[in-house]
Amino acid sequence: MPYVELKQTFKQNTRLLRSLIVGALGRCSRGAGACCSKLRIVGAEWDRAETAYSPDGFYPEILRHDISLDAALAAPEMGHS
Repeated sequence: MPYVELKQTFKQNTRLLRSLIVGALGRCSRGAGACCSKLRIVGAEWDRAETAYSPDGFYPEILRHDISLDAALAAPEMGHS
């Protein structure tokens, strides 16, 4: 969908949308955050620190967002922290 159409669609929306930007401290997340700002979407940042706190891997915060944007770099040479 072209940006102009997308922007018009979001302008018609009366409810404030919330997004979760995964990989928020990386380079790709800057574009995701800028896009959210232009479309009046509240962007919450999520990175390694937020992932580290849950030993069981369950994150109820994820379900509180309307949109999830994955801007995390996943490459074999990155390893796991």
